[in-house]
Amino acid sequence: MQSKNLGNINKLNLDNNLTEVQNFRLSGLNEGSNQVDELKKLWIDTFGDTKEYVNTFFDKFYSPDNVIVYKENGKIVSSLYMIDYCLKYNDKYYKIMYLYALATDNEYRCKGIMSMLIDKADKIMHNKGYVGAFLIPAEESLYDYYGRFGFTDIIYNKKYTELNSDYLYNYSYVECYDNDKVYEIDNSYRYLENTRIVLSAEQNEFMCKTFIDEGGKIYINSDKDKYIMANTYECDEKLVIYSTNDYSLYDKTYVKAGLFKKNVEVFTGKFDVSKLNLDKILE
Repeated sequence: MQSKNLGNINKLNLDNNLTEVQNFRLSGLNEGSNQVDELKKLWIDTFGDTKEYVNTFFDKFYSPDNVIVYKENGKIVSSLYMIDYCLKYNDKYYKIMYLYALATDNEYRCKGIMSMLIDKADKIMHNKGYVGAFLIPAEESLYDYYGRFGFTDIIYNKKYTELNSDYLYNYSYVECYDNDKVYEIDNSYRYLENTRIVLSAEQNEFMCKTFIDEGGKIYINSDKDKYIMANTYECDEKLVIYSTNDYSLYDKTYVKAGLFKKNVEVFTGKFDVSKLNLDKILE
């Protein structure tokens, strides 16, 4: 399986190579299909995602170099994935690491295994010059847990207003995976934002496809400069928004969305990512 460049980082001349891990019984993986099957099973057992979602992720983004695992008696019992994203901050671009799908087999939890994996990812972040790392806790209680590892900067996202389907009179439903159009609209509209995560075309395609596969719908307005990604519930005509660049659909409330850890060896100045938008990041 070929390693995929998740983030089109090469265009920004950023090094996106990660090192294999070999200490603490933490192992880098080879290309063996059995190990990939183990990783997929651990993922599905932990998070309950569909096989289609997991297979698509592995087809597009998996590489033995972007996963850290812990093995017990030759069996993979814990894993995390390190995904490259590009961060625009004050008109400069930085390489940022996203810790994703942190999973440990039920039988091996509360033994400090995930702590070792996070510590190793932190070393890779520093050694490879990432400006920082972020993650999205699955529940409120995990904010304190990840804070023990230096993830103390809270990222807040705006809440969306509640809408009914009448708002869509100026929007057209996209019946196919019009990923390029969403990508073009989003980048052109958010180009002037001072702090944002810049998705690659491949990241955008994966996000759109999995969203639609899970029942979501994408709408584009008649001027083709705004989009809405949402699930609609016809019984009450409410529109539940997943992502949009129509800022009139945000209210003034902010909610916790993730945690960030700055690499002070790379960036020593003030680095405020508290309002970094995570609505199009893998979850």
